[in-house]
Amino acid sequence: VQRFDARLRLFVHLHVLIPDGVFVPSPDHAPLRFVALPAPEDADVHALAVQLVRRTTRLLASGAAPADDEPVADDALAFVQAEAAQAAGSRPPRRPDVPPRPRPGKRRCAQVDGFSLHAGRAVHAHDRQGLENLCRYAARGPIAQDRLTLTSSGDALLRLKRPAGDGATHVRFAPTVLLRRLASLLPPPRVHQVRYSGVFSSHSRWRARVVPEAPPANDAPAP
Repeated sequence: VQRFDARLRLFVHLHVLIPDGVFVPSPDHAPLRFVALPAPEDADVHALAVQLVRRTTRLLASGAAPADDEPVADDALAFVQAEAAQAAGSRPPRRPDVPPRPRPGKRRCAQVDGFSLHAGRAVHAHDRQGLENLCRYAARGPIAQDRLTLTSSGDALLRLKRPAGDGATHVRFAPTVLLRRLASLLPPPRVHQVRYSGVFSSHSRWRARVVPEAPPANDAPAP
């Protein structure tokens, strides 16, 4: 579960690693056999996005909303989260010589009612380094400290990993604004940010036949 974007806005989204196939049981408690499936087509991704939007909207609508005449207590954290979801921090004006960058259509990517689903990143079965890089990207923190600096005025300057569509390369935050932004990105207490499902779930009776055993402990001191 990711709660941020490159500009430290509150932007809740999910990074999901899914095997491109199904696990088939084999006799005598042997490891499960993996059967690869063809890659999804654009229509498959769009249909899945429609289903996700319908279920998410239904889930959000089922939340208990206060009555119109019921007083709502001031919630400082909710205010900060709303602020972080709508603002991106101050940034330099767009350079006139840099035209807005168009967003080309991508394969296996769907946009439905403000939701987006991208399923175009694949890693080969034997590309362990590529898989590690993808896992690191999915589990990264909100700030890379080598891209955060302090200006002479005391503001925080966050360098973007790549120029934005309007040519901006940095986002500037006043100290208190940066603290409010970080507070909004903290996950709720006792809510897991890394979750496993299907045969990888701890409740699956097939998990032990899919997940390899941990390597033996190494008594050598950690580097």
